[in-house]
Amino acid sequence: MAKSMKKCKRKPLTEIETGAGGREFKVVVEYDAVGQPVIHRRVQDVLEQLHRKGLIDDDCYNIGRIFQDNFTIAHLDRLQAFDIGRPSLSKQKGIQDCLEGYIDHLESARKKVHETIDLLGGIGSPMGTVVWHVLGLGETLEQFVKVRSTANFYRAQGVLIAALWLLTNESSEFRRMCK
Repeated sequence: MAKSMKKCKRKPLTEIETGAGGREFKVVVEYDAVGQPVIHRRVQDVLEQLHRKGLIDDDCYNIGRIFQDNFTIAHLDRLQAFDIGRPSLSKQKGIQDCLEGYIDHLESARKKVHETIDLLGGIGSPMGTVVWHVLGLGETLEQFVKVRSTANFYRAQGVLIAALWLLTNESSEFRRMCK
């Protein structure tokens, strides 16, 4: 019995596998209560790949995650996007009180996404386009390049890294000004 308890306390083993289509998976081996190995395969997203390769630091990784979170909260993905041009819902009367906080949160996230894309040069700029499609919509760099025949993988990767560094620099300057 003591032997199986020791097995349960082992740290999970992690390694990277490449699957069909070149997608990278993080393979995590954990142990259940009996001590049997349980294998989980998790898709590696672009931020994790860049961070693991040492191309971005923790600050860039975190700022990318913040953008992804705001993008998700704002419902700007392809399937659930609201019309950005419609009047603000929080200013219309007759909305239930329980929805007001949610709508304000949603609009705040939209504003943050819009400000971030504007900071990167707008949606038509290389940085804005890469960040929107790769971080926001969750495309891989390979998918992004495949759709746009003018881009190549390394250029798109470089533009994404530059955008993350720019956002990190801007956020640290903003924090410093607010102190």
